[in-house]
Amino acid sequence: MNPLVSISCITYNHAPYIRDCLDGFMLQQVNFSFEILIHDDASTDGTDVIIKEYHAKYPECIKPIFQSENQYSKGVRGMMLRFNFPRARGKYIALCEGDDYWTDPSKLQKQVDFLEANEDFSVCFHDAMLARDGMEQRKYVNQNKQVFTTEDLFGRHFIPTASIVYRSGGVEFPEWLKYVSSGDIALLLILSLEGKMHLINEVMSTYRLHPQGVSNTHIGMTKVFGIAKLMTYFDAHTNGAYSVYCQKALKYEFETHVSKIEVDYSKLSNFSSKSLFRELCQRLVLKVRGALGFGSIKGSGKL
Repeated sequence: MNPLVSISCITYNHAPYIRDCLDGFMLQQVNFSFEILIHDDASTDGTDVIIKEYHAKYPECIKPIFQSENQYSKGVRGMMLRFNFPRARGKYIALCEGDDYWTDPSKLQKQVDFLEANEDFSVCFHDAMLARDGMEQRKYVNQNKQVFTTEDLFGRHFIPTASIVYRSGGVEFPEWLKYVSSGDIALLLILSLEGKMHLINEVMSTYRLHPQGVSNTHIGMTKVFGIAKLMTYFDAHTNGAYSVYCQKALKYEFETHVSKIEVDYSKLSNFSSKSLFRELCQRLVLKVRGALGFGSIKGSGKL
């Protein structure tokens, strides 16, 4: 019999954190079965050894894949979509990357119970603690409502990846989802088209910020270019239904990362005018979008 929930976990050099992650899975107290799908991207720090240790202890539910070559360094993106989702057998899929962890033993039960009782919702998520340098510092979500739709997802990313449980049946993910860098945001955008999203306003996981985290590379122009690419894909996918919101997201990312962009570009050129600098960067975003073959988002074309 298939498990009700498939847990999707991707790892790379998470040796200091992976035990917390796996222990968080195994402490779940549920009245259904689940499987744990792990993709390790050729870790070099012993993460794979720890995963094999847990696999030997829980062979009936832990199902790992170990890459012999690092896929991310070869330009491969969408690891969950490529390597975990196709083998998932659950009605629901729960996400948690190897450097994050679940803290509430009733997390999965609460989320599955909600989705079982509310078929018009495609996603259930919850609050989390943001941990930096080993210290839990603050809540992550900070929202004053519980029901969210597609329109809420443009701007600051507020849904912790390790909090997401979604209804997997019938969702057809577009091929372009495998080629964007902000995969968690892209995934949520597609899932939001399938139904509403519900927030359980309880802290049930911890999101880690650390120097080796992938999020530390998604800053400055790298992040702006990534969002430009994602918004262009999504705009085309929805036939322009969310063009205004796509432009809003681009503007938010540019304004959020402009300080880092200025540092990057100050190494190459000296700009005497900040307004001129902003204009040049805005043009560069549009130029890169065009170079990638995506064209401009419908509307004014301005950020």
